Amino acid sequence: DVLASFFGRADANDFLVPLLITCLNDRAWTLRVAFFEKIAKVGRFVGVASTEAFLLPCVERCLADDSDEVAAAALRCLGDMCGADEDSEEQTCDPNASSSRDYARAGSGATLRKRSVLAAARRAAPALCHPAGAVR
Repeated sequence: DVLASFFGRADANDFLVPLLITCLNDRAWTLRVAFFEKIAKVGRFVGVASTEAFLLPCVERCLADDSDEVAAAALRCLGDMCGADEDSEEQTCDPNASSSRDYARAGSGATLRKRSVLAAARRAAPALCHPAGAVR
């Protein structure tokens, strides 16, 4: 998020986010885990529209990663994007949202609208049956 602040919102959307997403192509599971540990904060910075269009599909795709550690990190990241990060007091404002009711939890760290949270929950639900306890 510090790097995103340095670039500013427009350049972070245009240059930083695409560059960070390429980390998911790396074979090293530790790099993919590190991506998910930080990308929710970048999502808060770039806004709801970019998070839903570019970051959320990456998170959802990695819910079925071969590495249990990556799948667990993707689930934690998804929780942060949905506003499960209780420590965050930032409020994401998106001029494209029709009202504050469109956010998962107004005033929280949520960076997704309710419909995206519900769709993501449907995609994440199979993780409840995952054999690895860290993913469940």
